Amino acid sequence: MKKRKIFILNLLLILTIATIFMPISQAAVENTIYETESNISIYEPVDTPISRTITGDDLPGREFYIKNACSGQYLDVSGGIAANGTNVQQYKYNGTDSQKWYMHYNGDGTFTIFTKLGSQNGYAYALDISNGSTENYANVQIYGYNLTDSQKFQIGVGTNDAIVILSKVSNYSKAIVLNGPTFNQGGNIDQYTFQNHINEYWILEPVEKTSNLGVEYAKANYNKYMYAYPNLTALGGDCANFVSQCMLASGIHYQNDWYVYRKNENYSKPTNVSQLNNTWELADPSPWISAKQFKKYWEQHVTTYAYKASDIIANPSLAWNLDIKKGDVIQIASKTIFGNVGDASHTMYITGYTTTSGNSTYSLTYHSSETIDKSLLDICNSNSNSYLVFYKMI
Repeated sequence: MKKRKIFILNLLLILTIATIFMPISQAAVENTIYETESNISIYEPVDTPISRTITGDDLPGREFYIKNACSGQYLDVSGGIAANGTNVQQYKYNGTDSQKWYMHYNGDGTFTIFTKLGSQNGYAYALDISNGSTENYANVQIYGYNLTDSQKFQIGVGTNDAIVILSKVSNYSKAIVLNGPTFNQGGNIDQYTFQNHINEYWILEPVEKTSNLGVEYAKANYNKYMYAYPNLTALGGDCANFVSQCMLASGIHYQNDWYVYRKNENYSKPTNVSQLNNTWELADPSPWISAKQFKKYWEQHVTTYAYKASDIIANPSLAWNLDIKKGDVIQIASKTIFGNVGDASHTMYITGYTTTSGNSTYSLTYHSSETIDKSLLDICNSNSNSYLVFYKMI
């Protein structure tokens, strides 16, 4: 019996040593589950798998920036070179043709995704699976339009209204993914078996402002949090962050100090400034995450109107007759001791129209308290000593 125990112990030791020194495949590394501070993992399946695929009716042909839902960086043609075989990578927003993609519906349930590069006489180069490969890690590039299956993709809608781009060459079993994934600029894009991981999801941002898309994003995410952006509910409130995301989704793009990028997976839901700065790249101070700084920034860039909430209650047409529509923004601001408009304390996105006590008004959607389509007049009644600031967003 003693010899048998010694044998078993020696066998376990051998197996342990063999495991330690066993080579790890690239696939094994890619599928490792890394836990983050907030128990959200890059590799952990997202809440909702693909619920449906979209067609030309859902997504009429137009140009988009295509952002990775994990890193927050954009699908980009390396070096801005319009040529067969040019690599596709991720890169921070720069607004160039390298990051503009035209979604062409083929009429058969698939899309061809054209780069803006080299499009002077019509879109010439398309997103392409290298050599029409069906394998994992097949590279994603651009190539002259050739009508082959390597340039046809089915687009599925999943969690947070983000999309998955599934390749026809793989019989829609593989997706266009951010390899690694990495948060570094230049991270490669390839094809890999769809596993419902966040680096397989993409966010569409129209090149030209399309307010309805911002409204759709707001309604899909009013009670959800996108991995590409911080969740600031534990750090003073998430309202400016959420409204900024809606604005991006409507086609208002990163500019000056108004931006955010993810640097690592450490703190998806920071609880202090140190954790915020560890994981997120922001201006300091940032109009992206602060209602106060949002007001200071945007009142210098767009048309604004301000009314006392009590005046709107007494005369709802003051707000209703403004040149303000869905996709615009309203903030609650304090009064100063002199009765003027003070700092903003809350940021809300206009997602529709409604009536309250027979009066037409706006429906507002916002974070922090996760609210969808709340009447502006109801908000005024709860904040009668405050100001309402209206932003005409471009």
